[in-house]
Amino acid sequence: MGIDIKKNFRFKNAFWTALSAILMFPAGVGAAGMGECTEGQLCNPLKVNTVTELIKAIANIIFKIGFIVSAIFIILSGLKFITARGNPDELKKAKSMFMWTILGTAILLGAVVIADVIQTTVQGLQ
Repeated sequence: MGIDIKKNFRFKNAFWTALSAILMFPAGVGAAGMGECTEGQLCNPLKVNTVTELIKAIANIIFKIGFIVSAIFIILSGLKFITARGNPDELKKAKSMFMWTILGTAILLGAVVIADVIQTTVQGLQ
C-alpha cells in the first residue's frame, strides 16, 4: 500500500496548472475609466459609499473566487471517483471530498444571501 509518486505528481501538477490558468485570465478589469473625477480631486476608487455596500462588494469578490475554487474541487472530486477504480477506501475519500465541496459551496451561497439581507435590513432602518 505504497504511495504512487507519479500519480500524486500528476494530480498536483494538473491542479496547479488549472489554478494558474484560471488566475491568469481575470474576469474583469478594475482599471476602467474614472468617470466624473476631475484633476486635483480625491476620487472614490471602490465606488461604494456606505459600509454595507463595502461588505456586499467584498462578499461578491469572495463569491466569485470561491465559485471558481468550488468548480475546480468538484472536477477534482470527479477525477478522484474515476481514479478510485472501485477501491472502497478511495471511493470513500472521493465521496468525502465531493460532500465537503458541496457543503462549502452552500456556505458560500449562504454568505452572499446573508450579506444581502444585512444590507437590505440596514437600508430599511435608515
